[in-house]
Amino acid sequence: MSTKSLKYIFPFLALISTAIPVIAQSYMEEGYKNVLNGQIDEAIDAYTQEIQLNLLNDNAYYERAKLYIHKGELDSAEQDVKMGLTIDAVKPVGYSLMGYIYLNKGEYQKAEKEFTTAIEQDSSFVTAYVFRAETYGNIFQYEKAIKDYTKVVELSPSSAMYYQRRGHTYMKMKRYEEALSDFNKTIALDTRIIDAYIFKAEINTMQNQFEDALETVEQGLKIDKNNIKLLSLKGDCLSNSIQFSEALEAYNQALLYNPNYAYAYCRRGELYARLQKNTEALNDYNQAIKWAPTYGFAYYKRGVLLTKSRKYLEALNDYDSALKYFPTYYNALVEKGKTELALGRLDESMISLNKAIEVDPTKAYTYVLMGNAYLGKKEYVLAKDFFTEAIENSNNYGYAYMQRGFAYKLSEELDSALTDLDVAVSLMKNNSKVYSYLGDVYSLKGNLEEAQVNYSKALEITPQFSYVIHQRAWTSIKLKNYEYALEDFSLLHNLGKSKYVDLYGEGVALMELGDLTKSNEILQNAIQKYPDYSSARILLGYNYALLGDNDLAEQHIDGVLKLDASPEEVNGVRGIIAFNKKDYKKALKYLNSALKNNPKDKKLYYYRSLTFTKLGKAKKALDDKSKAVALGYKTSTFPAGSELK
Repeated sequence: MSTKSLKYIFPFLALISTAIPVIAQSYMEEGYKNVLNGQIDEAIDAYTQEIQLNLLNDNAYYERAKLYIHKGELDSAEQDVKMGLTIDAVKPVGYSLMGYIYLNKGEYQKAEKEFTTAIEQDSSFVTAYVFRAETYGNIFQYEKAIKDYTKVVELSPSSAMYYQRRGHTYMKMKRYEEALSDFNKTIALDTRIIDAYIFKAEINTMQNQFEDALETVEQGLKIDKNNIKLLSLKGDCLSNSIQFSEALEAYNQALLYNPNYAYAYCRRGELYARLQKNTEALNDYNQAIKWAPTYGFAYYKRGVLLTKSRKYLEALNDYDSALKYFPTYYNALVEKGKTELALGRLDESMISLNKAIEVDPTKAYTYVLMGNAYLGKKEYVLAKDFFTEAIENSNNYGYAYMQRGFAYKLSEELDSALTDLDVAVSLMKNNSKVYSYLGDVYSLKGNLEEAQVNYSKALEITPQFSYVIHQRAWTSIKLKNYEYALEDFSLLHNLGKSKYVDLYGEGVALMELGDLTKSNEILQNAIQKYPDYSSARILLGYNYALLGDNDLAEQHIDGVLKLDASPEEVNGVRGIIAFNKKDYKKALKYLNSALKNNPKDKKLYYYRSLTFTKLGKAKKALDDKSKAVALGYKTSTFPAGSELK
């Protein structure tokens, strides 16, 4: 074991040496002198010679044990302490040394036992209390650690470092006010303890008290102007205070003093990402990971950056790396789940999100993401359950109400959908998506005017929301507001978002306005985008039949039938073609069949009224013409002549 692996060696040796009396003996004195001169091996040799001369000198064993600890030779140290305790079992320093060895070995239960024995033999043994507290801290028994540190400051009220240690334990317990009190006491007793400034500034930063944090950092830098942790914290404070240039300068200074300081690279990377300098941010995250390969937070932040760049697979690798070192890292679990959701890996996403819920079951956001995953799986009942769980954890969570409303819409529970979406609107009035959902629900309920109102509200917030433009255009067609529909289809063209179905809608609007030539041009474009689009071909057939061009009409009908469309779908066009060809009985047959499938088609009623006229059935002709007009047919809609041929 190397010296670096011993977390507590230097303060421990300083503390423990005062508890052992100096024996006026030549080899012991020689050993002490060698230690003072840094000649560790020579000191070990001196204590070894003392032991050879005096096997019952337990202090020689303890002194040699301390030096073995210094060299990382814990097993040799353990043997020496055991020998010392064999010679004299009532020696608190021996048990404390043994506890210290076990502490560095990570054998915390044994360490606690040894320190406790030392304290039982000497209730004022400060060192034993200190390191038993450290032991408790390592096994997360913070209350016990606080109790021991409190005893220590009672026994040694003027020792600043003990307040600092207790403060750090309070900090781990998130008892920040008590921690700040201890750090202030530390600084009052000894201004040189830099960690007190660091921890105090970290608490100020966590509490968004950036001015206080910056003041603390500046005080610490007066003591140690090159302290890289303080310089990095200075960067954090300035960054959060939107003083970006000064923050960069602080991080740069920290890295100037230590070019391998991973924390400063990571924090500077966050700042670059905030400034949308993604290349620089990525370089800094790479450097942080290079110098600290187990730095889970750096992997996480790089993953977030890659996710924003839609490099989802690389991001997943980084989230997995973060979770390798911190398996219960909530943010990494959530981001991993979101990324898997974006990739359509719904089952994997749900596994990650379930783990996040296990880590922190109070976070409403996780339940919403889980609900979205179930939406993707079309399991609407479970989706609603998770959105409800999110709402129960956060009553004013507008997004959760919106998504539950959307789930109600998908499961056709339209009244419940409206209730949730109205709540969502009250909580987030500037969210275009919630108005989009409301428009869809009103449309499904047949309240087209209210649907239009909500679509328009959505577009006031997000003018280029192509889905809503599409929905409003088609609602305008249903409301027979064809000019408005054309305006929206034109918007989609200008945005480059016009799809074949929008071209078809534009063709319908133009046809209804009587511009059959322009309608046909648009419908041809739709067919070019999607050659198998039978609806566009059927409408082309109608248009050509209305124009009296029977050959082109029949050509498009034949094209539709080749697409495996049913003959009933084209009976209306066939009826108009038959009328144009003056085969009125055939026309009546086709038109009757077509009206069974489309009982609200005004064109078909109108042409059947003409057919009845030709067949001498005036009353039926008048009835059909009345129906056509009631449905919105205008005799001037289509070019005169096609119906007179």
